[in-house]
Amino acid sequence: MLFRQKTLLTLGLFVYFVLLYFTLQRVIFFVPQHFRLSRIDDLIAFDPRWTFVYQSLYLFLPLPWLATSREQLDRYARGFFMLTIVSFLFFFAFPIEGPRPNEMAHSALYRLLVSYDRNLNAFPSLHAALAVYTLLLAFRIMPRQRIVIAIFGTLWIALVLYATLATKQHYFIDVIAGAVLAIAADFLALRKHDSSRSAHRTLHVPSDRAAGSRSE
Repeated sequence: MLFRQKTLLTLGLFVYFVLLYFTLQRVIFFVPQHFRLSRIDDLIAFDPRWTFVYQSLYLFLPLPWLATSREQLDRYARGFFMLTIVSFLFFFAFPIEGPRPNEMAHSALYRLLVSYDRNLNAFPSLHAALAVYTLLLAFRIMPRQRIVIAIFGTLWIALVLYATLATKQHYFIDVIAGAVLAIAADFLALRKHDSSRSAHRTLHVPSDRAAGSRSE
């Protein structure tokens, strides 16, 4: 179902995201800043063993392939563009370095992570934003499994967000900002979708009535 649309959407979003995300890590126009560590940042110790959980987010990003309509795909793309464009603007104009420690950990997966993901693009946390946005998408496209999603999806989200702090990829404020951004993007994408549907119905009602009058 919608194989062509899903393939084009997946490839397009992937190229768009990777190109801008990694370019903004390597082409820097403003001096990167730091945030002060909060109490929560201090309480969660650095533990590279959480890298697997942190990276598990990417296993769920193909979720749009479970969409059953073009409208669901369009709405997902709108929200995705909203949250990434806002994030990229922050990365460009207000670059923040994460609290990642300088020493290299004895974890192959963590070393792989830091080898390609520079210690920038911290605020807002796109990792947190994509995790929350993916969970909200699951509620939309799998209504019959909402109880399961509410239980296991929320647990998974909590673990990913904790791993984001335990690997010191982000500050706590980054995670909060990313989650809020995801909720706002989901809401605005839904509102835009509803507005478009209302406008479409309004445009078609007069013509339908006119056709009925002519048939009479």
